[in-house]
Amino acid sequence: MIPNKIYAKFIYGISFLDFLGMALIFPMFGNHLKSLGASHFTIGLLGTIYAGIQIISGPLIGSWSDIKNRKSVLKTVLLLCGVGYLCLGFVESIIYILLIRIYLGCFKHIQGICKAMIVDICPLENHGEMLARTAVLATVGFNIGPIFGGYISELPNGFTYLCTITFLFYLVNIYLCSFLPSMEPTKREPVNNTLISKVKQEFILVTNNLKQVNWTENGHLFAMRLLFGISHSLFFHIEALYLKEFFNLGPKHVGYVISFFSFVQTCIVLSLSQINRLLYGSNPNCFRRVFHFFVILFISNLCLYFVHDFRFFLLWLIPFSSSLAVLRISTTELLLKNSDKSKKGTFSGVSNSIMSISRFVTPVMSGIISDTLSTEISILLPSIPAVIGAVLTFKNMKKEVYYEKKKR
Repeated sequence: MIPNKIYAKFIYGISFLDFLGMALIFPMFGNHLKSLGASHFTIGLLGTIYAGIQIISGPLIGSWSDIKNRKSVLKTVLLLCGVGYLCLGFVESIIYILLIRIYLGCFKHIQGICKAMIVDICPLENHGEMLARTAVLATVGFNIGPIFGGYISELPNGFTYLCTITFLFYLVNIYLCSFLPSMEPTKREPVNNTLISKVKQEFILVTNNLKQVNWTENGHLFAMRLLFGISHSLFFHIEALYLKEFFNLGPKHVGYVISFFSFVQTCIVLSLSQINRLLYGSNPNCFRRVFHFFVILFISNLCLYFVHDFRFFLLWLIPFSSSLAVLRISTTELLLKNSDKSKKGTFSGVSNSIMSISRFVTPVMSGIISDTLSTEISILLPSIPAVIGAVLTFKNMKKEVYYEKKKR
């Protein structure tokens, strides 16, 4: 048990540095593109292309980690991403930046592999707690990253420094990865004579692995993940604009609200294991937990729309951010718990692709609604996938209870 905890700490370190590197660059990326002469459409197009590539590559990278040694796949992906971010800091052509973003979109699936490794290494009863800690690290990274990123970006060639620092983070991650155990792949690699035949046969293995997943049986699990992702992305893309236009807040105070939002999520994630033990100890598949927090998400989003006092807005932001934090962990846990051991990497990759789908479609959705109706209406959009998720989860929760009674 002790070695497993030590291995988990190395995975935490890799996850944190990955999140911190993203948080250093991502908030400054748009301004960097503007300084190079890019239009708003070009900036949005780069984001859309990146999300689209992630949708396609997520299951492939995840399935690759099922076929190959997961540790070696993680090392390879870390090295490729580190080189990509380093190049990003030294190019000034929009075309080259686009090519680098496509390249990063193909391989930037570090979190999915880390989650699969946690499931491989740690006992089943600790999966929820371990996944919750990775979410805490994500929140901490995205809280402190923009602070340092904003300071460094003001220096001459600041964006180059940011990309170089991120590259160094990935070198440290490769070193941390060397301490992780080497586990045998769940599928045996065929004998190959040439590099071309090896690549061809490996691609066939990956695609066959995806086909072997029972999508009909597990479709509702992926749907829950998608509905959470849409709710989260819709609010994320409209939050700052809504606070500025509706409550007339300046950038500094908008930042305070976003930090408050993240702080609440951190507190909830840290206490999630206690919440599970107290309220959901007899429900290992956590359908009931997902249902409850979809309902809380729906109700709190309605209240955020109807309140006109900023103090009450902050008050209702607490259950809203809490429900998003719990759903992020619980939908992932639900997917991995209901997957075969040989398909955990595949499920993790598909889960990441689902989140990429939400990031792909929600900017357009919120933008169209804001332009045609109003920004005030767009803040209500997360309630739609929330109520659909509650209904879907309730139906599957009832099915689970029925089958449990039938077994008795």
